[in-house]
Formats: sequence, structure tokens, C-alpha cells
Amino acid sequence: MISTLKDSYKNCERIARASGSNFYRSFSLLRPEKRRAMTALYAYARILDDLGDEPLGTRQDQKSFQSEFLHAWIEDLRTNDSEKVNYVSDELQSIRLALRDSIHSFNIPLLRFHEMIQGVQMDQVEHVRIADTTALENYCYLVASSVGLACISIWHGETLSSEKAAIDCGIAFQLTNILRDVAEDANQDRIYLPEDSFRKHSIELNAWLNCKPNGDWQGMLRMEIERTKKLYLSGWGVFERLDDDGQRMFSLIWHTYHRLLLNVETHLDEIWTRRIRLGRIEKLKLYFQHAITPTYLRLNGNGHSNEGGGNAFRG
Repeated sequence: MISTLKDSYKNCERIARASGSNFYRSFSLLRPEKRRAMTALYAYARILDDLGDEPLGTRQDQKSFQSEFLHAWIEDLRTNDSEKVNYVSDELQSIRLALRDSIHSFNIPLLRFHEMIQGVQMDQVEHVRIADTTALENYCYLVASSVGLACISIWHGETLSSEKAAIDCGIAFQLTNILRDVAEDANQDRIYLPEDSFRKHSIELNAWLNCKPNGDWQGMLRMEIERTKKLYLSGWGVFERLDDDGQRMFSLIWHTYHRLLLNVETHLDEIWTRRIRLGRIEKLKLYFQHAITPTYLRLNGNGHSNEGGGNAFRG
């Protein structure tokens, strides 16, 4: 049982560190109080994601998942009445104090936590299918943009003026994950790309699920890649509205995911046989560029990147 705020934050740190995520390294670029809040937010998102990946048979139905989770978290965070809470897991209980402290310290809207839960619920079906681009962007908003909007509160960003950019950036990050993971998702009977796009490009869903796509599957993926690039361009608008340390963290994440998208584009023929990644040296290089002030300023001065011959958005 976690009984002190310090221990709760320590547990958030443990969960974030164990994830091995690209996000975790970027936390070190923030001031201590922001770094602690980011570990709490990330731990919540990580636990929520893991609960969403549990087999459907472990939970009665989608509705019961919503009611128990919303009651345990949103109402508790609102009222601080833990005696009435039926926690879903010990890990949730262990981060409660840190999460509540972070929410109140940085005025993170509780709506963001509702939205994250709704995103996980969308995965709680046997066969994931997305009807069209509007449905896809709604899914990406719930699972990714909601997190980005919560991060802006921690980074001391101008929430209202940067909201559209943050939403677009979150969608771009999630689309990058989706494009990278098409084979892994297909093996789990999950298709996150729009069904109407499959019809437009004459791709059969069964062939896709067998990881042997027919039709103009490359044309469809390249179309999605180009759309994602435009969302990255819009998403960069978050940068100039953040505190300096928030700029560092955001820029590192932005460049990491943008470069991952470019790697997916370059190795599109291999997407069904291996998981496209950034190399360890490539990730470390990006990190140290942002950790060292002169390098960071050259990379991002006035919101522009000097990589790739001066193009502002070549991640």
C-alpha cells in the first residue's frame, strides 16, 4: 500500500522507466516538478493501456469497464474520497496520490482522463474496424491528443491558442504508430486504417489480415503518410507556445516520431516482415542534441530545424 506522496511518485517513476518508451527519456529535459507530473500522467496512461489490452473475458463487458474505471478515478480525483473507491488494480491505487497532486498542481482538466478512458474502450471489441477518416481521427484524438492536451498543462503552454496544434500533433503521433504496426495489428484482427480507403484502393480486408495485402496497398499507405506529414506541420505550432523546458521535451518527441514516420516511408516494402524502429544511436543523437543547449538552439531556433539542408520540418 502506497501511503505517502513521495512513495506514490516513486512508483510512477518505476512504471514509466520500465516501459522503455521513447517518451521516458525526454522527461529528464524538464524541471523537477514538471518531470514528476509527467511520470504520474504517463503511469496513468500506461496502466490504462495495459488494462485495455487484457482479454475481453476478464471483464464482463465494455459498460462495466467504463463504470468501475470512471468511478475509481474521475470521482476520486474530483472528491478525494478514496473510501468509496473500488480500485481496478493495485497499481492504480499506488499512483493515486501522485496523480491527484499533479492534476491540482498543474490544473489538468479531468476531461482529459475521461477521454483517455473512452479511447481504451474503443479497443475493447473483438474486431477493430474504423469506418472512415473522421472515425480514425476521433480515435487518435481520444488515445493520443487527449494526452498531449494534458501535457500542455504541465508544460505551461497556452492551452487555448495551442489546442488545434496539439490535437493535430497527437493524431500524427498515433497515425505513425498505426502505420508502423499494421502487421502486428492485423495479426490481432485489428485494422485502424479507414475501411472506405480499403475500398478505394481495391484492398480486401481478409488479405490484409493475413499480412498479404492485395490491391494498391502501398498507394493507400503513402496517402496516409502524406496526410500524417501535414498533421506534423500543423502540430509543430505547439512549440512556440511552451516554456523553454517544455519546448525541449516537445521538440525531442516531435523529431523522434517524425523521423520514425520517415523511416516507415523509406522501408515500406518491409513493413509486413519487421517492425520499423529508430536505431539506438539515432535516438541517443536526438536526445543529446536537445540536452545540450547550443545544439538544441541550432536545431530548433525560432521553431525551425536545421536538419536536412534547412527544411524546418525534416525530423
